[in-house]
Amino acid sequence: MSSVTQIKSIWYRTEIEVPSKHQLAAASWIVLSLEVEGRKIKDESACLPSGKQSVQTCHGMIGIFGEHSSGICTKVCIEIEARVEHAEIATAINNAVTEYTATYGDRMKSIDPVTRKPGLVRHFYLKDLAPERFHLEIYGFNGHMGTMSENDCAITKMAYIVRRIVSEIAGASVKLAGQTADSSKLVLGGNQSFLPTHKDEDVMCRLSVAASIGLAEYAEVFGAPGARCRTTFENLHPRPSANKN
Repeated sequence: MSSVTQIKSIWYRTEIEVPSKHQLAAASWIVLSLEVEGRKIKDESACLPSGKQSVQTCHGMIGIFGEHSSGICTKVCIEIEARVEHAEIATAINNAVTEYTATYGDRMKSIDPVTRKPGLVRHFYLKDLAPERFHLEIYGFNGHMGTMSENDCAITKMAYIVRRIVSEIAGASVKLAGQTADSSKLVLGGNQSFLPTHKDEDVMCRLSVAASIGLAEYAEVFGAPGARCRTTFENLHPRPSANKN
């Protein structure tokens, strides 16, 4: 016998207002806080195990990178300033990627059944711009939000990398490539899917609170005068998932 579980998807948009030198790092803390809340929502959906795998958190846009909140961002470029050598930055990045893949899996080791090639060729590319200045490209693997568990989000990976860099390398600063010094805010967009085990308004409230908690945690450690964020929800739509019982 088969049944259909209605899966709902909500698109979020978080506007982060914080001094420009803090924007990307603060956004990374927000992303990681949203990921934690998303995992809680997924775990709470265990009463419908056949639909649980469809409960996913996805970040589709940050600043100029990404195309839509419902998609998976496949590339983010950032610039790093730090009084260290290339090797030290690369070590921090590799350690962050190891931490990330321990949670989300390593798509470089996943073979596409059609092309017979790895789904992801590399996680990142780091190059020197000048002494103590670096350009970092972070890669993901493309797909719709509904296939998040089979793909790879560059924004989530970036958040792990940024957290590692600013936490471990004294005085390091990060920003999105192309970000201007006078930018007043940074916009983050993504998608959370959930099952009928959760009410629409509860999910929206939890995501909004999670974003605020992430920003507060960053500001407490690194200081970010006037930091604030506002999360709104632009779309809510159901999609069916056929489950066999």
